[in-house]
Amino acid sequence: MMNRTGNPGILPEGYGPLVLDPARKASVAMQIATQLSASTSSLHIPRVTEDTTASWTAEAATISDDDLATDEYVVTPSKLAALTYVSNELVADSSPAALQLIGDSMGAAIASKLDAAFFGNTVTNGPSGLESVTGFAAVDAGTAFDSMDAFVDAQVDLESAGARVTAWVTTPAVAKTLLKVKQGDSSNVPLITPDVSVASGRTLLGVPLFVSPYVAADTVYGIDASSTFVVIREGMTLSTSTDERFSSDQTSVRAILRVGFGFPRPSAIAKITLSEA
Repeated sequence: MMNRTGNPGILPEGYGPLVLDPARKASVAMQIATQLSASTSSLHIPRVTEDTTASWTAEAATISDDDLATDEYVVTPSKLAALTYVSNELVADSSPAALQLIGDSMGAAIASKLDAAFFGNTVTNGPSGLESVTGFAAVDAGTAFDSMDAFVDAQVDLESAGARVTAWVTTPAVAKTLLKVKQGDSSNVPLITPDVSVASGRTLLGVPLFVSPYVAADTVYGIDASSTFVVIREGMTLSTSTDERFSSDQTSVRAILRVGFGFPRPSAIAKITLSEA
């Protein structure tokens, strides 16, 4: 969805995905989480805080009842904005290639800020990210990422909590280390192999492995997409103006995305780290 105002030459009808699609492709967070749409200032996600119970019951006996405890997890999207200037010559060229240059650039800028917030702690004027979450499944990988043991532990920990790892995310440095781990001491075959069937291009224990420079050092996250959300309010808003840089023959292009993050089940997140020295 895109709201459109300003110069129709640079934002023609049918070009709604100009910025949002490149942002989605560039953002790791938007690839590993479930995306939800919000039409109001906040999105309320219902969650179960205590399951109901079942019991073996004799025939014709009264079945014991138990209340299902629930509450709501509230996500309030924050404004993420980008502003750039382009020549009016480029504006006059309404070819898809010319327009895509603008979309790719602004999409990459928005994706970068979005991922930095998602994998970070708290952000001024923005949403809190994974580093702010408590109650996750903590897994100690020892002194080095030299085997798959910690990842097996993370998978089982999430499964015991009724979740499953649908994506791993780590830093470029850790990814380089993991990609060099072999199937055995005398083997040259890596444990992580290319897989063109997944968006990340590689899998670890059958789960896509993503890389982001915004993940904390020496950290790997195991994410369950069904319990991790990127909430977007009313899509992307694009606007243009020729007023501010009239004298330099330029048009300003503004993109605004209201986005928030939801982590309603911390037990559906695994955080693998190295032991402290």
